[in-house]
Amino acid sequence: MQSEPRVRGPEPRFGARPDMKKIEPVPICLSLFLLVVLCGVFWAPLLQAEMSESEEKTQYGEVTGSVSAVSKQGIADEYSRTRKSSSEMFLPLSDHVRLVRMADLGQLKAGDTVKVRYEQTYTEDKDGKRTVLNTTGTEIAMMRRAPPEGTLASREAPPE
Repeated sequence: MQSEPRVRGPEPRFGARPDMKKIEPVPICLSLFLLVVLCGVFWAPLLQAEMSESEEKTQYGEVTGSVSAVSKQGIADEYSRTRKSSSEMFLPLSDHVRLVRMADLGQLKAGDTVKVRYEQTYTEDKDGKRTVLNTTGTEIAMMRRAPPEGTLASREAPPE
């Protein structure tokens, strides 16, 4: 039994063995794509459940101040005023806003003192950070009318 002499062909590439099959790139890409899709299908409900843990909460509050503007959509209330600055809040009004000591919104004028009660919807995450979703004025109560034009608004004596 004589062995046949080995015929050497071209030199194989570095690391390639002549007995290995050639790997096709299309099945590998398809397999990776399917793996990513399946991971997304399984992880999506878990992520959704985690995101929905921060449920909506409602908080009620009120602010008393001077009306700076009023419209059918909302009321701007100046609730803090110093010599150098002032704080103002615009509150959109609900469709069923309750009016106290007045017949309609047309009676409100700039300078009137009112108390506005509002409802604020927010979410709170695990870290305690609040995200306000909606703030709506639910009740406007007239506290004091603005002084007529040309009269003193304070009880101080006029300057001499």
